[in-house]
Amino acid sequence: MSGSVFLFNPDNDMALATFSPYYKSPAGIVKMASDLELLPLWIAGDGDFVKVNDAALVADFATCADVSALGVNVGITDRFLDKPYSPWGWNPALAATLRGNGVGAENLPSDEWLSRYRALSGRNHYAGLLEQLRHIQQTCGLSQVCDSLTQVVDFMHRHEQVVLKTPWSGSGRGLMKLSLAGLTSSAEGWILRTLRAQGCIMAEPLYNKVCDFAMEFRSEGGAVSFVGYSLFETDSHGNYKGNLLVSDAAVEERICSFVSADTLRMTREALLRYFSDNVAYAYSGYFGVDMMVCRDADGGYKLHPLVEVNLRMNMGVVSRLFYNRFVDSASKGTYCVEYYRTDGEAQSFHRDMIERHPLQVIGGKIQKGYLSLTPVSEETRYQIYVAVEEL
Repeated sequence: MSGSVFLFNPDNDMALATFSPYYKSPAGIVKMASDLELLPLWIAGDGDFVKVNDAALVADFATCADVSALGVNVGITDRFLDKPYSPWGWNPALAATLRGNGVGAENLPSDEWLSRYRALSGRNHYAGLLEQLRHIQQTCGLSQVCDSLTQVVDFMHRHEQVVLKTPWSGSGRGLMKLSLAGLTSSAEGWILRTLRAQGCIMAEPLYNKVCDFAMEFRSEGGAVSFVGYSLFETDSHGNYKGNLLVSDAAVEERICSFVSADTLRMTREALLRYFSDNVAYAYSGYFGVDMMVCRDADGGYKLHPLVEVNLRMNMGVVSRLFYNRFVDSASKGTYCVEYYRTDGEAQSFHRDMIERHPLQVIGGKIQKGYLSLTPVSEETRYQIYVAVEEL
């Protein structure tokens, strides 16, 4: 058997922060990983596999009519195959698990590589890159690496409201919005714990955000290419909620209603140069750069060209690849990550959406309708689905 083994491990950012082969995920993240374990089905290729906990439990979903109509031909396995792996992201705990289950060293990253990857994945690694990007017209953004509480407080004296970020965390986690008036003993404790655990903390001004988006890239064979855009939504805490399924041209049109096409182009070209020179030698795979359009004090708009670097697979890449592969160009939609608090809630929603928005597929492309990208059962807490409509 040939092909790679895809594996969804949403705990990667937290596991990188701990950087221990003995890291154990919180129960909520374990449940997320279990509910969404088949998500890689939509980005893997023919001959690839998706690693799941129990292949028999998800076999019906993987071979159902809707999946077959879209031409998905990916193997499902609950064994630890001794093959190359394509996880959501790499960390020592995952490598140790695979090694302990018989995966050979030739299919695993070395300890040296993992250390380098952790450094490249840290928010603190890209503060200098943001400074370089600020030379591009119509951009904004400031990020300071602080290694003491005193430095954090000094930064807060210079900015009315700030966002503090731990170096390793993702999807809205590890963030605290703060002002000097809100610098309580509890907030100071969080800052000090972060400094002890991760060595530094990032301090940034709080910007007046208009919209979130990302540029997605792929590093392969020592070269970096642009994959496309991701136009996404977050909640009030910065947690990812979902993506719009639209063309790259539609995303560009939206962003360029605020900032110039030249600003967008120069940012993309600068990032391609930087990652080709500084990351491609050490990392292969997809990654994304989160950005945002901000309103400035004068009422104009500016591009924040580097809010976050996600040096791993991410939901923006999945939604972009899904749109390109499976959605008709004359349609648009939403890609949603949903959380349910009680048993039966997901199943009730799922049945209602199937009845009200039946899936219509022509020539392997979705024209309209609802499709769950992950299995739904009575106990489901996390689900990813798409809802598509004709333009």
